[in-house]
Formats: sequence, C-alpha cells, structure tokens
Amino acid sequence: MQADDDGSGDRVGAAGATAGRIVSFRNDRLGGRLTSLVNAMRLARVLGAELIVHWHETEDHGAVFNDPAELFDPAFIARHFIDRPAYEGLGERLGLLDGRVEADAMRARLAGGENLLVERAIGLIVLAGEDPAAVADEAGAIWARLPFAAALGPPMAAIRAALGDQAVAYHIRRGDIVSNPRVIQRPWPTKFIIDEVFETHIARSCAGGERPVLFSDDPGAVERFVARFPAALRGSDLVAATGITAGQRDLLEMYAMAQCHRIVAPPGSAFSGTAATLGRGRLIDVTRDLSPAEVDRAYGALVARLQGDMPAALAESRGKVGQSLVHVVRRAQAHGANPAALREAADLVQSAIGAGAQLSFLWWLAGELLMRLGDEQAVIALSQLVERNPPHHGSDLARLRAFAALGLAAQGRKARAAALIVMALPDWADLPLVARVAGLFYRLGILRRGNALMLSPAAAALPAGSAGPLTEIPAFRRLAATVPADRRGRIEDANILALSWDWAPLLRHIPPGGLARHPRHAAWDRRMARVDPDRHGADARSLAAIYAIHRHGAAALEGALSELRALAQAAPRDAMVAQRLSHAALIARDHALYRETAENAAELAANSAGHLAWRGIARLRGRNPEGALADLEAAIGRGLLLPIVFNAAAQAAGALGDPLREGEFLDRAVRVTPRNGTQIMARRDYRLRMGDHAGAKADLALALSLQVPPPRALELGAAARAGGQ
Repeated sequence: MQADDDGSGDRVGAAGATAGRIVSFRNDRLGGRLTSLVNAMRLARVLGAELIVHWHETEDHGAVFNDPAELFDPAFIARHFIDRPAYEGLGERLGLLDGRVEADAMRARLAGGENLLVERAIGLIVLAGEDPAAVADEAGAIWARLPFAAALGPPMAAIRAALGDQAVAYHIRRGDIVSNPRVIQRPWPTKFIIDEVFETHIARSCAGGERPVLFSDDPGAVERFVARFPAALRGSDLVAATGITAGQRDLLEMYAMAQCHRIVAPPGSAFSGTAATLGRGRLIDVTRDLSPAEVDRAYGALVARLQGDMPAALAESRGKVGQSLVHVVRRAQAHGANPAALREAADLVQSAIGAGAQLSFLWWLAGELLMRLGDEQAVIALSQLVERNPPHHGSDLARLRAFAALGLAAQGRKARAAALIVMALPDWADLPLVARVAGLFYRLGILRRGNALMLSPAAAALPAGSAGPLTEIPAFRRLAATVPADRRGRIEDANILALSWDWAPLLRHIPPGGLARHPRHAAWDRRMARVDPDRHGADARSLAAIYAIHRHGAAALEGALSELRALAQAAPRDAMVAQRLSHAALIARDHALYRETAENAAELAANSAGHLAWRGIARLRGRNPEGALADLEAAIGRGLLLPIVFNAAAQAAGALGDPLREGEFLDRAVRVTPRNGTQIMARRDYRLRMGDHAGAKADLALALSLQVPPPRALELGAAARAGGQ
C-alpha cells in the first residue's frame, strides 16, 4: 500500500532541529486504535510529516490485540511502529494534535521539533479550512488500502462477497459493561441499549426486506435475536471458525460491519463508530430511529419483565439489569411531572437492591428518585443501610449522603445533616451535587465555622453554578426558599470551591500547581477574577494568593508568601488570613512560620473546628502529641468528620502510648471514606503492627478491590501471590 507515503527517517526543520512526527497511540480496544491510526496517517500526509505508531500492550481485555503482526503487514510495522521505551522517550516533545488550529500552525510545531499525538477514538480530525466530506473520502481511501496482514486478505474478500447490498449491521454492545465486576459498577447509557429496543428495530428491518447482520461481544445475545429473527445473520458467521486469532476475529468483524450500508448501534460505541467512519456507512442511533410509541412499548415490555421476576433477571445478568434500570430511571426523570413514572422506577431500583444486585450506582439512583417523590425518610433509611454496606465507588456514597443530608435538614435534624455532608466533602467536594448541597447548608447556617471548615466571605461570594436537577427535589426547594435569589431568580448558595484550595491538606490533596491540570481551571480563573478586593479586603487578597499557589505552583509561591505576610500584618485579627499564611508556609516548608501562624489562627477563631484541626496537625508535626490530640478531639466533637483528622488523632494517640484509641480513630477514618485506599492501608498497617494478621489481610483485599488500588497495595498483593499466600 502507498497511502502512508509520509516519508521516513529524520527530517530537519527550523533552525536545524529534527522535525517532529505524527504519533498514533490509543490504549483501549480496536475501534479507537484504528480510528487514531487512520487519522494519523491522513494528517501525516497532509502535513508532510513522518508517521510513527505506538501499539499499546496490555494485560486486560485488550490483550488480544497486543501483537500488531497479527493485523498488519510486517513492512508497515517495521517502517512506522515504535516500542514503549521509544514512545516514552518522546517526553516533553510530545504535544496533542487536534482540529481547532490551522494546518500551517501544525507544520510550524512539527518544524520546531514537536511530536504531535493523535489519540482520536471516534470521528475524524478536520483541520481549519478543510472540507469534512473530502476528509471522509480521504480517510475511506486510507482504510480501503490499509496494509493488513496477508492472512486477512482471503477472509476479507469472502466477507465482501457474502454481504451483498441489503445488509444492515446491528452492534449489540454488551461485554465488559455487563460482565466485568468493576466496569458494571458504573452506568453506561450511551453504550448499553435494552434488548427490547433492538428487537423492535430488527423486526422493522426484517419487515422492510433488509438482512440484519448481528455483531456483539455477547454471543448469547446474538443467539436470542437469531432465534427470534431467522432472517438475521450472525456477524461471527462471516469469519472462519478456525485458523485466525481472537484479535484477527475482532478486526474481521469490524471490517464486515464497515461493509454494511447502515450500522444501527448505541450512540457511544467506538467499535461501530469506527466501522461507520472508515467504511463510509450511515451510523444510526437505534433508539432515536424508532418512533416515541415504539420506544414506549419497548420499555413497557422491559418494565413488565423486571416486575415479573427481578431475582431471575439478576441471576441471568445483574449487569444487564443495572444498565437497563439506568434507562428506566432516565425516562422517568424526563417525565418528572408524572409521579407514577418516578414511583415505578424507584420501586424497580429498590427491588434490585433488595434482591442483592450489589451495583454501586443503584444506591444514589434510588436516593434521587425517592427525593424527587418527597420521600425523605426512605432516603434516610437507605443511607443508614448503605453506611453498613458501602458501594463500590466512593462518589456514589457521597451522592447518597448528599440526598440523605437534604432529607435530614428538611426534617429539622440539622446536626446529622451537617455530619453527613461533611463526610461527603473529603474526596468529593467537586461533585456538583455535593457542592450545591454543602453551599446551601453554609448559607442556611447548617454548616458554619463551629462544625465545619470555615468558608470566608470572599470565598462564599464566588459565583456558584446552577442547582440543576436539585430544583426538582421538594426538600431542596423548601430549604432554598429561605435564602435570597439573584436578579434572575436563581437560588444564591455559597460557593464551596474555595474550600478545595483554602483547606487542601484536609481534603482531597491539591498540590501546588495542581489546579492548572484540572479540566475546570479556566472557569475557576474567571470566578476568582470576580472576587472584589474593595468589598472583602484582606480576605479577598489572601484568597487570591493561596489560589495562585495551587494554580501556578512554585512560580507563584514566593510572591504569594510575601503578599500573605503583608496582609497578616495589615489585618492581624483575620483568622483566615493567618490560616492562609500558615498554609503557604507549609507549602514553602517554613515549619516554624507554619506552626506559629496555625496557633495564631486558632486563637483568632476560637470556636472554629477547621482551625482547631489545622492547629492540632501542626502541633503533631511539632512533636506535641498531647496538645494535638486535645485539638483534634475537639474538632471531631464539633462534627468535623474528616479522615485526615482521624488519622492525625490516631498518630497522636499512638505517640502517647494508647493503641486502643489509635485503632478506634483509624476505624472511624475508614467509616468516613470507606472506599479510600489511603485510609484502608493505614488501618492495614496498624492491624499488622498489632498482630491482627486476619484484619490486615482483609484490609489489603479491600484495598485491592478498589477501582484504582493504591500502588503499595498492588505491590503487597503481588508479593503475597508470589509467596503462595
């Protein structure tokens, strides 16, 4: 093939620098890799650059594609493919190529020696000024002449002959999203579409004289559909049963799908999206292509099936039940004015939970539905149940805690409401639901300096986001009715974003410069620019200084520290100015100033739980465990239920020779954030030290079950397996 005629070897750009290259890399399954490759090949030709490809090797479900020699011509691989060390060696000379700039700007970056990474998994990159239709034609031509392995030539020819002109492909996405123990813990509504919707569409195609060709990563699903629709063809039957590898089979099935003139699929499927893009077929969203009446009937059949025997449905596939319920809930919420639809959805979700579904997201889905129905007591009961059996994802627990906190506040149980939302803050203060409930609680005085981290006036004045779906919840509306609205009638909540950098060491850690890598940093910059120094004085200026450190890192540290010193002298009675100076001193490793200003801030804000905890940790680092424990216990007693506070109290108790209380504090830290690997491993170490080998082993197993296990847990687990334990 000559479609990749993009040159090879070193080329020299501006000022004698070695020219950069176009780099194709994806670490997912085949669809994304092929889309990235074809995009990179086209752009290498357009920009006159050399193409290189790093073909990722993995140990997960993509391992069947690890050997590119099974898929591509050896000469193509030898010319363009690089190994992992070579890819990592690109280092800082690797930048992202996208379609939002002129081609000349890309050429300039390449001439300057920058390598441009192409990682587009869906769709084609169209540079400014290019015609999308022409780009699609180019990509189709590259795909048609892609240098595949010689062994794939005969089966590809047989596929073209077998399909004819009336084949319509159906991609029934199942696989890991309904079977992988970790993947099924999240909703995938754009990848999973219920069987009844597919059945309706396939029946329509058969009636129209078309031949459905069924592709799926779940052979059982294909067999069910073929049994119902004898005219349908298994996509797998187009590929020989023997003589090819699993990776080659997947590629041939994608090739077959790309030969069909229409591809009917979920909207979020990279596999079918790639086939449509490369084969120039028409991609159709299976649900949107049906009439509203057809969709209603399909979902009516699903609901009747689940109502008829939920345990049997779960026994067949709890993953399918969970993903099906996501759609049931979404449809009920879209018709929120109809309480019957919400109640039906809530009953189904609760039925799945009661039957032992053990799917993380179902807990907060049930909580949201019940809150919309005004059944606060049911949500509170659900929250109490889930505290004893935490869901897989900490974010799901945080959402349910936020809903339960709303319910408790609406019942006037403010202390428990405050405790629940504080427990949701350590790892999840940036979740919109948690942030808006906490912001409302600060405005209502449910959260205040006495029982929570202090939110200064300048921090609270940052513009808050929309309340969104919360406005559909009666408890939220009742509580919000007691606080002012802005000129457009929106509820004015306090914005808690600033807690994340004001009190960063006590919440999810944001290192200096860390905000620059956050996807929302530009929006935060705009909000910080609206803080009014004339209105809030030293508070606003000190907030800007601590933000600058987290936004710009070391480059801003010296200037911010100098600014905070001056502000502390100018406003000696402002506790938050003193605390921010202490925070900056900690980052600058000026430990004497850190401890001195921590003491000062706590004295200025005598009843502030946050300042007590801050001083307690400073005292612990200053080798004063007795004073530290007094402060930390006082903060906990006021309701500051943060894991780092419990951890520090455990360290202080241990230093004072009280291992029993040390263990109690570590247990409480895990209860606050039960899916936090740091807390689990800290308790594991304590248990091992106390000789509780069974407990330590159980904690290690718990840490390894997390979506992202801590690196040390992985190392210990590997060592245990190697030792036969």
